[in-house]
Amino acid sequence: MKRILLLLLFTSNCIFSQTTLISDIYVGANDSNPERFVEFNGKLYFEAIDSNCICGKIWEYDGVNAPVLSQQMNTVTYYPDILRFSYVFDNKLFFPANGGLTYYDGINNPQAVPDTSPNPVNRNIKYYAVFNNVLYFQGEEDTAIGTELYAYDGTNNPTLIADINPGTGSSRPIYPVSYTHLRAHETRH
Repeated sequence: MKRILLLLLFTSNCIFSQTTLISDIYVGANDSNPERFVEFNGKLYFEAIDSNCICGKIWEYDGVNAPVLSQQMNTVTYYPDILRFSYVFDNKLFFPANGGLTYYDGINNPQAVPDTSPNPVNRNIKYYAVFNNVLYFQGEEDTAIGTELYAYDGTNNPTLIADINPGTGSSRPIYPVSYTHLRAHETRH
């Protein structure tokens, strides 16, 4: 009964709460279509269309002032779905841009992850998970290897973990999950 009552209180609060316009980014009756929201370093980043462009630009909102175009995040070579395929690791926001894995520290312009390997990971970068302080993700090189599982430790070149589907075929590993935190809470009877 208590769960039902809490659910009803929460639902009624949502129903009767007031929705407030934060900003009219594309002024007038046009839609700015804000989407792909990512919280990073105390700011909310999102993609939206303004009256000056037809493509999505990256905006930032601090929760107090009106959203503004993110000067640093809009310096990267545009890549569709930058924020859709982003992930926070090691106090940096990682995403695919500039022809490879790129990071933003919240202060300086985004930087490409240094990759001096003969075959740098430069395509299909997405679907991240952190395990043992290493960032794992789907990626692809300019070689005969398809889309496979890679790892980045924050210091060394991103490395191929396994060519799961050998040759030009792709295993396309998606939605990796680390179960480390679950194992810490296991109970045995």
